[in-house]
Amino acid sequence: MKNIIIKILSLCIIISTALFIGTGCEHKHTYTHYVSNKDATYDADGTKTAICDKEGCDETDIIIDKGSKLLGKGIEYELNADKKSYCVKGIGTCTDIEINIPSTYNDKPVTCIGDSA
Repeated sequence: MKNIIIKILSLCIIISTALFIGTGCEHKHTYTHYVSNKDATYDADGTKTAICDKEGCDETDIIIDKGSKLLGKGIEYELNADKKSYCVKGIGTCTDIEINIPSTYNDKPVTCIGDSA
C-alpha cells in the first residue's frame, strides 16, 4: 500500500512539473489594462484583471482593486444598544434599485432594518 501511494505521488509531481514547464512563455509579462471584476463588497475591496500586453499571450494577472469597497457608498448603519450588532438606518446617497445588505458590518451581525430605511 505504501509503495502505491509513493508511486501515485511521484506521478502527480511529474505531471504537475510537465504542465508547469510546458505553459511558460519566453517573454516578461507586462500588464497595463486592468478591468474591474466588479466583486467589491461593502467591507472588502474587489479585484481587477489584466491580460498580458504581448499580442498572442493569454497570461492574466489579478490584483486588488484598492479603494473599490462599497463601504460608505450607501448603506448607513447604527450600532444597536447591545453594542454587539448593527441596524440599517438608511441608504444614504445610494441610488441603486436593488441593495444587498451584508450579514455583517465591522465584524458584527446586522440584525435589523430601521423603520425609515
